[in-house]
Amino acid sequence: MSLIYVLKAYRIANQFWNLGRKVVASAIQSRCSEVFGIDIHPAAIIGKVKIKNDNEAIIIQLKSPPNYWKQGIMLDHGTGIVIGETARIGDNCTLLHGVILGSSGKSPTSDRHPKLGDGVFVGAGATILGNIRIGSGAKIGSGAVVLKDVPPNTTAVGSPAKIIGVPKRDGGLNGDSGREHTEHSKHNSSALLQSTPADIKCRL
Repeated sequence: MSLIYVLKAYRIANQFWNLGRKVVASAIQSRCSEVFGIDIHPAAIIGKVKIKNDNEAIIIQLKSPPNYWKQGIMLDHGTGIVIGETARIGDNCTLLHGVILGSSGKSPTSDRHPKLGDGVFVGAGATILGNIRIGSGAKIGSGAVVLKDVPPNTTAVGSPAKIIGVPKRDGGLNGDSGREHTEHSKHNSSALLQSTPADIKCRL
């Protein structure tokens, strides 16, 4: 329930920031960080972000107040989450506890934080640094340290993060044999049930 209050407080702080009242916005941010252990910069944008094929982040203007609150983000547990000033998070993303969207300190411009597309899942303790793009539908494993762009619908794990799953034509992921293993197990189980005691003795 506390995460709802965090997001509401962030939205209010974001409004103050956009109105030029940065001291008030920073005060709200500081208080939320102190009470909830979640640090979201008032200038960050959560929701209503679209990533084009060229991974260019485009901010969709929020025209009506009801749509402004429908960011579709899930902060699971939430403790230790840090979202930097120029970070952008798309719709329906999931961030687990301890996730950091920070700066690498190497960006030549002020735009120094990650950009997440729609439906991105970031595992617990993952760190994403720099002005990089995480494509829509991508998954970042727990404890990963991501320093480079991650293509859409792929899985990245490790430190530094490496791509272990890429889209296949059938909609699955190369490198993910779970479905094939399940089908193979079902086939073996069915064959075993149809076997006679003599057949089973021969197999053993």
